[in-house]
Formats: sequence, C-alpha cells, structure tokens
Amino acid sequence: YTGSMAINRNAVVDGDCYQGMMLCNWYGHSQVYANVLQLVGSWGSDYDITANCDGNPIMDVSANVVLSDEESTYHEPDAKHIDDYVQVYNRVCAAAHLAEANATEFLESLNDSIVKLGGSSQQCS
Repeated sequence: YTGSMAINRNAVVDGDCYQGMMLCNWYGHSQVYANVLQLVGSWGSDYDITANCDGNPIMDVSANVVLSDEESTYHEPDAKHIDDYVQVYNRVCAAAHLAEANATEFLESLNDSIVKLGGSSQQCS
C-alpha cells in the first residue's frame, strides 16, 4: 500500500501463479505499463495483475504482456511500447546470464511478441 508509483518495465519470469502483481494504492496516481509476466499455472487473469485491490480507481494499467495467458484481461501488447519491451528483454537476458539461470522460454516468447508488434528480432547472447 502506497501512493503514486511508476510500475513499468518489470518482469516475472517462470513465476508460479502466486507471483503475479497485486497493486494497492491509498492515494496518488500510478502508471502500470509495459510489465511482462510469465506465470506457471494460473488461477485466471485476476491473479496476473491485480490493480485497485482496495477499490481506488487511481491506477492506469495498460500495455502489459502476459506471455503465459494471452487471454488475460491484462494482456495488452502495444506497438507504442516496443522499446519498453526490448528493455525488459535486455534486462532479463543480462540477469539470466549473471544468475546463470534459464530464461529461454520467457525470452523467446517475449521476442515473438516484439516481432508481432513490428519490432526487430532480439537475441540474447
């Protein structure tokens, strides 16, 4: 619970269905955009991103990508945010290398989304 925030360009890689985003604000105004989630299992789109959990309509949620559930109400890829998605791709690539973790499925799925939106194909090396 907090006030105004900028919640953008975050990634949830291979998270379980409990590791989506639950967002609650008491005051202020928050922008929630260009976040990319890949969840294993699902309890439905209410658990991908939960905004305004306390009923305050003070969050603008848009242009998020739910790789694991394209039917999610929060899966709204937007070509205007290709650069944001590329930034998420590059951050996850770097973090995976640093942690010696496997993020191949996430990166391939996000790359497919970027290309479908008209962006250049990305490569993690």
